[in-house]
Amino acid sequence: MERMDIGGSIPPGLVEICRSYQDDFMQEIRFLLDEVDLSLVNLAAEPADKEQLYGVYSRFHTIAGLAGLLQEQTSFHLAKSSEDLVEVIRKYRPGVEPSSLNHLVQSSKFLRRLAADPAIRSDSRFSGEVGQHLSGMRQSRNDLFMEVRQPMEHETRIGEILIHEGTMEQAEVEAVLSRQRSQPGRLKFGEILLKEKRVDASDVIRAIRMQKIRSAVPAGQSVRIPLERMEQLAQLIDGLQGRCSGINAESMLRFGNKDRFSTETADMTNQLGDLRKILAELRIVTFQQAFGRVTQSVGSLMEERHRPIRVMTMGEGTEVDMALADQLVQPLADIVTAMADSSGSIEEDKRLGQIELVAFREAAAVHVDLTGDGAADIVAMLKNPAHERAVRRIGVLGGRIQIDDMEGKGVRARLLFPMQEEHA
Repeated sequence: MERMDIGGSIPPGLVEICRSYQDDFMQEIRFLLDEVDLSLVNLAAEPADKEQLYGVYSRFHTIAGLAGLLQEQTSFHLAKSSEDLVEVIRKYRPGVEPSSLNHLVQSSKFLRRLAADPAIRSDSRFSGEVGQHLSGMRQSRNDLFMEVRQPMEHETRIGEILIHEGTMEQAEVEAVLSRQRSQPGRLKFGEILLKEKRVDASDVIRAIRMQKIRSAVPAGQSVRIPLERMEQLAQLIDGLQGRCSGINAESMLRFGNKDRFSTETADMTNQLGDLRKILAELRIVTFQQAFGRVTQSVGSLMEERHRPIRVMTMGEGTEVDMALADQLVQPLADIVTAMADSSGSIEEDKRLGQIELVAFREAAAVHVDLTGDGAADIVAMLKNPAHERAVRRIGVLGGRIQIDDMEGKGVRARLLFPMQEEHA
């Protein structure tokens, strides 16, 4: 089906025909999204699988065409932006990266909500979330032109992780594995889970990613430098740079700026400045490991308390100073704990069931949002010792925290750490 320009005019007769087939189109979109989710799970396991990547591309292209015919602008822009992102990956990258996979999974979720309830597009909160998502995809698309990554190795065993995360029971995993062994063609574990609708695509993708993190082997040689040693090295460089700058200033006064000694001392000062910048870059890491530690810590705690709360993460590739990433693990775990505790007194069907942990950079600041999908007692949360402890630690790190009650439908903790370059 050829896609039509959403901004163009469509003949009235065609509009009426499209409306008469709207239910059929929506059903087709939902079917295409099922296939998209299945391909995304396969891409999480095999990021360089060109066939699966093309499948995602063609299905988002078709969804964009159907949305264009129905004049569903929000659905059109979601599908078109996803298609554009996949097109860049197909042309310029050896495989799909975790951050891009997160964007595509989120696009599928938004499109499902629109297919189930088209009127939701007029909801201001939903529109804001979609707008932020579209902006993130545009940024990722631009970033992909400037980054080159190697495809990751494949690990197929994800059942243990799904059990550990509380997504599935041991008996369920064993039953699926048994069916996998008995079926001709040997469907992948994640494919069976999706076909039987036992878990969401995001759960399978996250489990595959965690498995890769645990079994990853560095491709090249590297050295490990303790943070304290890097601090000492930075102080030495700062001291040398200050002394060279002083010598250069004295030389300029005595011999002028054209003297060779003045020129050499100026060059030394500049080179030490470059060395300082390189050292700052060596301190930059992503949130991937920190988020993994938070998820593991919270999972163990919730298991002890018999609370079925899952922690989902996005933005693991956001870069941050290694000291901040390491020191944020405990405060983030404390905030999740406080959220869970404050939801314990709420009616069972309105309690928190999932907390989404999202990191992103905006200008010179690092943002970390924790959003719960159920109601919580905000007053109790603010008085919770775990939350008070988190506030103190975040303040020491130079950040601030804001708690929002989302009209009784959820709770969100927003963390902001401005001017991260100063941590370097």
